[in-house]
Amino acid sequence: MAKVYTGRDGSLLIGGVTAGKVVSWSLEGQTDALDTTSLADDFRTYEVGMRSFTGSATLLFYTNDAGGNDAETLLKAAKAGTKTSLILRLGVTGTPTIKDTSISCIITSYSFGASVGELVQASISFTVSGEPTYLV
Repeated sequence: MAKVYTGRDGSLLIGGVTAGKVVSWSLEGQTDALDTTSLADDFRTYEVGMRSFTGSATLLFYTNDAGGNDAETLLKAAKAGTKTSLILRLGVTGTPTIKDTSISCIITSYSFGASVGELVQASISFTVSGEPTYLV
């Protein structure tokens, strides 16, 4: 039977550890189209150029009983300007239908704020360094 994934199947791992309270994540790929059209051509032609990936994630800002805070971990990585290892996961750990995408990334922007009557959320944007690894 086919497996259909929903947002409930998604999770995010920071440095190999499952992050708690993730609201969303996304990954986008881009490929440059290099124009190879010459003067005598009637139609434009292209070759595949450089490829890159960017993404974003939103986490609830909270502190667990052990004092850890996954949103804070990402804030520290952004502040330090260091590469961070993330795994974008679809599926439930331990099942045969799990799909992982492992990336090394640089957090390029980070924001969080507080509003009356709202949960505090932290949002990050990142640029992937190198090729994503698909651990299917």
